[in-house]
Amino acid sequence: YFDMVNRGNGKNDNYIVRPHAGQIICVLRMLMKKPQSDDGPSLVNNLVQLSTGEGKSAVLAVSATILALMGAEVNVACYSEHLSRRDYNNFLFMFRAFGITDRVVYHTFPKLSDRLLNADGAVRELVKEAIEDPSSFEKRGKDFKQNGKQGDTRNVKEKILLVDEVDVFFNENFFGAMYSASTKLQHESITNLVKYIWNNNHDNKGNLKIDKLEVSDVYKRVIEQYPTWEKLIKASVQLMIRDIDQFKNPAYIVHDQKIGYKDQDKIAFDVSYGYKTMFAHLDEFEDGDVTEETMNESIGIYLNCGSFSFAEIPKKFSYLMGVTGTLESLSAMENQIIIDVYDIQYKTVVGSAFGDSQLSFSEGGNVVVEEDGNYRAALTNRIREVLRAQRAVIVVFEDGLRLEDFYLSENCKEFHNVQIMISSLSSEEREVRVEKASMEGTLTLITREFGRGMDFSSFDEKVNARGGVEVITTFLSEEESEEIQIKGRTARQGDRGSFFMLLCEEELERFNITSSDVKEWKRQGILYDQLRIQAAIKFNNKYKESYNFVHVARTLHDISSSFLLSLRQGGVEAVEKFLLGENSAPAGPVRIMLLMDGTGSMAPVIDKTKSTVIKMFTRADKIIDEAANDLGEGEKLNGYEVSIGVYRNYNVKDQYLLETSSWESRGTQLQQFIQQVKDGGGWGNEAIEVGLRHANLENKKGKKITAVVIIGDMPANTHEEVVNKRGRMRPSKGEGYWSKTERFSSPVFFDEELAELATFGTTLHAFYVRNYPNTKAAFEQYASRLGGKAQFLDVNSSEGAKMLTDAITQLILTSVGRDEGEQKKLVELYNKKYQGRTYF
Repeated sequence: YFDMVNRGNGKNDNYIVRPHAGQIICVLRMLMKKPQSDDGPSLVNNLVQLSTGEGKSAVLAVSATILALMGAEVNVACYSEHLSRRDYNNFLFMFRAFGITDRVVYHTFPKLSDRLLNADGAVRELVKEAIEDPSSFEKRGKDFKQNGKQGDTRNVKEKILLVDEVDVFFNENFFGAMYSASTKLQHESITNLVKYIWNNNHDNKGNLKIDKLEVSDVYKRVIEQYPTWEKLIKASVQLMIRDIDQFKNPAYIVHDQKIGYKDQDKIAFDVSYGYKTMFAHLDEFEDGDVTEETMNESIGIYLNCGSFSFAEIPKKFSYLMGVTGTLESLSAMENQIIIDVYDIQYKTVVGSAFGDSQLSFSEGGNVVVEEDGNYRAALTNRIREVLRAQRAVIVVFEDGLRLEDFYLSENCKEFHNVQIMISSLSSEEREVRVEKASMEGTLTLITREFGRGMDFSSFDEKVNARGGVEVITTFLSEEESEEIQIKGRTARQGDRGSFFMLLCEEELERFNITSSDVKEWKRQGILYDQLRIQAAIKFNNKYKESYNFVHVARTLHDISSSFLLSLRQGGVEAVEKFLLGENSAPAGPVRIMLLMDGTGSMAPVIDKTKSTVIKMFTRADKIIDEAANDLGEGEKLNGYEVSIGVYRNYNVKDQYLLETSSWESRGTQLQQFIQQVKDGGGWGNEAIEVGLRHANLENKKGKKITAVVIIGDMPANTHEEVVNKRGRMRPSKGEGYWSKTERFSSPVFFDEELAELATFGTTLHAFYVRNYPNTKAAFEQYASRLGGKAQFLDVNSSEGAKMLTDAITQLILTSVGRDEGEQKKLVELYNKKYQGRTYF
């Protein structure tokens, strides 16, 4: 067989690959029955571990086939679109042979969620029908009430979920996240309105107002098309006006007529930011990068149709089973969730069918930490050493920016047989590069998303004899399971291979690891063990916050599920109320901007914000509603909206120096923004100045910011530090890089920005999260100059999440109160209801 592969005939269908004993055991364990009882089920929820590279996809496919033949509908869920599609296509011949293609479905977790939401009628089509044809919508609802669920002609007995790499599902990107459903209204009148807004926004220099639009003919024609939905149309147009001036945030790329955004650690071309993406299409059309057809397809009124928790999805199935290569490395909290939340009582670990691993990894000699200035040279030296041994090297980078930084460097130019693997590659090109990666003399640079699931099998016997493929990881994984998967890209199925860890000392700050820690651990010979301990601490703290958010997400999930029921039952009033709430216009006039330090040392704050931001809005709204009951007729409290900015320092690329959200009056939108934020990039005093610059630019747009809140652990850069740090940025050659960026072409300085902020009458509050004397003194000075308060916020304590929630919610409440008495009453109501301590 391997001779055939080496001759380039690896696709020959005349060869049959026989399953090994481990795969057979896995299938049998997946299909295990619970000890018989009169009232109990026959199958059981269970998980199986099979070593990386030993055929998990075949185990899933065979298990799915048997379960489908037993009459079940089987959903095989994977974290990767590419791997899901690859595995389904590889085993489609078997599904067809057994006539079960209508019972076996392969999906990513988001697409599985979408499939379940639309099980009893397409949500997007039902929403459009409710708006465009209310009478037909109500009739359909009556039929649903009378007949129940739509008929399923397949006679499915049970729905079963098989999870590929179950540890990925339980990480923060899925278990601690939400899936947002949306739809898009399209009509000629809407297209004309959107183009009118786009053209007139240029003419009005970004000061387009809703009251001017309401009297325009193009606006009136949309209202004529949807006469009973005027409130929703108006709110949607206000959201367009908000987004038209910030459609380039988040940053996107254009590739093959498609607009892509960073999604976790890759570029996703199926991610949309609603009106921002729509206006990006209009802008790129003017630049000639997308066609008119593509632009027009993007135009519409985008409607949020609810938020659903990924954590609730497995509960929709009769049974949950999964295969992974890292079951033993799951944390104690993950194991507890598996048992308590998903009732998975059975776990099986299958030994390798290929004997002991041939991976060469010395925890003493193969783990190196280098200072930033020496890091790239050290990486180059290690690659050179391995390639000179006539082997192959795979280097794993944390993200595409770090990969690009090395790939474009002078160091990388000395290597002639270099290939990169990034998310935008087609499936065909990925497979070609995977096969080439193990060939003699090949250097392959990949991002972490390719560190699992990709079959970098070695068919070069000469490379194998010389030690096999070496995998070099350039970052410390928070999860041990990810590191195991990365190691598993080499030494597969009995082959030889080696693993090397080369870390940048400065990037270990996010794990609370200092230079002195590294030196001491090296001296004691415990460097690797301590790195893994610190990574586990960070992961456990983050996972705790993800678990806390799951409880919040469940409430939103239940509300959205109730909306789905109203949608299917034809309840027009309930549907209208929900859609107005989900698509509310920016409330104003109170605007609060949170400026958070996003560097490595601030990871606890970022994690706690992810888990609490929705709670802040929910609590504030409840208190405002309670207080509104005591107001006189015609009186109301001020509305509010919040924006978040995350600043770092000049040792990151421009898109990460400052990340900013839209202005939002709904917590779910801000949670989606902060969910994508990763900590990193610390460098002494931090770039608070760019955050204040952003606040001043927002003020200049005409809607005053009521308060800016700084949350950090270090003061702002001094004038001298700004100049020096911009000039010393290693990856991009200093000021020559910054001068070419769109947002940071000229340096900005804290004192000047603070003085300008004062001219707008904006108050500044500052929370320091570590009691460093210099930070405390600086933050007190910042706040006093702009009439605010500086306070210590102990977010690293066990009560840190509650403190953060109390502080920001109280700031919202004091801002919406119209006088001191009203502000005090709102805070008192809050403290009584939520046992809070007073910050404002």
